[in-house]
Amino acid sequence: MLPLALLCALLPAASSAEVEAIPGARLTPLLPADPLETSNALSFRSGEPKLEGVVGDTAGLLRIEAGAVALQLELGAAIFLGFLPGDEFTFGIATVDGLIRVPVSMAWGDARLALEWTHISAHYADGVRYDDQLPENTQGYSREHLRLLAAWDLPWVQPYLCVRQLVHSMPAVPGFGVQTGFEAHGQRRLTWYQALDLAWAADTAWDTRASYQGGMLLQRPEGQALRGGLIAFRGPALAGKRGGEHDAYIGAVLGFDWHGGWN
Repeated sequence: MLPLALLCALLPAASSAEVEAIPGARLTPLLPADPLETSNALSFRSGEPKLEGVVGDTAGLLRIEAGAVALQLELGAAIFLGFLPGDEFTFGIATVDGLIRVPVSMAWGDARLALEWTHISAHYADGVRYDDQLPENTQGYSREHLRLLAAWDLPWVQPYLCVRQLVHSMPAVPGFGVQTGFEAHGQRRLTWYQALDLAWAADTAWDTRASYQGGMLLQRPEGQALRGGLIAFRGPALAGKRGGEHDAYIGAVLGFDWHGGWN
């Protein structure tokens, strides 16, 4: 894999550097408004699905530090579950999207750079199959892409810019995309936060995807953070089996970030 090859290529230059195995804390910036962020969250929405649960994390595996430069190999994964409400307060699982991500991240002063390889696949779940609601889109969905992420840790705010290129997709679609946004929060342990993510991609005919999240944030010195607030989304649906559909909703979210990532 390209990220692992890049790290191995830089290892010989690290003979005089400090090397740490399993550092834990992530170096890749956390993008709370990115709908594909590997974090833990539960959201209630005005659209479909009414409820989404995300179970995920990104953690460091190997870290090399030399002066003001840090390089880290990381591993991230997440499962995105879409729930549809049924009778007697039941919630059938409608969609299951699985994501695996391998970033190689670098920090140099206030600058962050990450090269990420990501695999994502999508599936219908029993909540759809048992209710005889299986849509016509039953073809397989699997994608792998490379994303280059650049971010800057400024006082109060972290802007970022990404470019993405699909290296494989089923079904085949155009592969290039761009993404930008920011995350901002106060410096106290209990404080406010705001995040906005914007994306455009060739496979969705460059339709704007806009995602917002903002509310209150409780941080621990060890890096964990609990957040809760409001969300809003407009643009192409992110669940793979709903590809081509247009989504628009508002709602509320409760999230927990285990391995940090806040600037």
